[in-house]
Amino acid sequence: MMMLLNIKKINTFNFLMLLLGIASGAQSQEAGKKFVISGSINVDTGSVELLTLSDSSYYPRSIYSSAKVKNGKFILKGSIPYPTGVEIRYNKSFGSGLFLIESGEQSVQLDINDFRKTPVVDNIVMKEYYGDFTGAFKANKTKSDKFYHQWDSLRKVYDGKVPENIEIALRKTQNDLYQQSDSTLMHYIASHPDSYLGLWKLVQIASFSGYEPIFDTAFESLSPTLKATYTGRELSNGLATGRALAIGRRFPDMNVFNLENQPLKVTNTHQFTLVDFWYSNCGPCIAQFPKLDSIYKEFHDKGFEIIGISTDKRKYELQWKNAITKHNLAWPQYWDTDGINTSRYSINAFPTNFLLNANQEIVAKNISPVELEAFLNGNLK
Repeated sequence: MMMLLNIKKINTFNFLMLLLGIASGAQSQEAGKKFVISGSINVDTGSVELLTLSDSSYYPRSIYSSAKVKNGKFILKGSIPYPTGVEIRYNKSFGSGLFLIESGEQSVQLDINDFRKTPVVDNIVMKEYYGDFTGAFKANKTKSDKFYHQWDSLRKVYDGKVPENIEIALRKTQNDLYQQSDSTLMHYIASHPDSYLGLWKLVQIASFSGYEPIFDTAFESLSPTLKATYTGRELSNGLATGRALAIGRRFPDMNVFNLENQPLKVTNTHQFTLVDFWYSNCGPCIAQFPKLDSIYKEFHDKGFEIIGISTDKRKYELQWKNAITKHNLAWPQYWDTDGINTSRYSINAFPTNFLLNANQEIVAKNISPVELEAFLNGNLK
């Protein structure tokens, strides 16, 4: 009996050690590994910051690092668990495009004239970007560059006021280009399932544009290793919650309140309702208000409603209220304090909007004011 007891004790000990080993193995994947970025920039002085993408929830720990620029040089240091997508900001104004850093030493060259563009980075993981990835998107880039050159030319021809019928056609082409780019990324990930670049590009586009069904297909093509990373798990969670805002789904209840502290309740008293997410310091959000106001006055009595939802932080409550008054927003306004709800549904770009039918089902998203007007003219009787 004593020997049996000892054997049980040994087995229990081994079992506990095995569990500890498994836990240690799982955590080691997220363990930090030091990196050093030796940078050069075409200015003599200033400061640079290493930042996450707009949604920091995809990072297991803060990667923030800052440094002074001296004679066009700087050094950034920190730790990451695996190749990680980042951006660099100079003097809180210039921002680079997404690039990946890895553990160990690497270099980066910044040009402050290349706003939001991918900088020149010397590490192993970014060789993939300059090779296979750039090659896969070459046709997309050619079409995109040609399209935006055409749009800029039309703006000049029409002194910044492109006729609405032309703008509607341009926006349709733009949406087609977005879909083609999404499809290219999906196929790239399918042929490069172990690509951290593919993972972070998917994170970037999903967090910027919101949920699209094609993102599920792309995610499923990632390797089990990438899916098991902290970033992969967060991306999976984000896609799961984002499906609630897919076209055809019923718009979910949100815990937001109006100026009288009353909760939002979307009703079926209108044929169509535009739910518009904005915040008081968002230039593009404010720029669309005059056109939305015109649309609201024309169609509100015919069965159209707008619901504004601000994501302003609590400290900007007065600024939010002043913006409503300043811009004469006649439609109902609600406040998602600190953007808690919008963040939960991966709404990180503004303005973002959803057009609902009388059953509160989403029939369109991110519809521009001119497209909205054309839609209402054709669908409101």
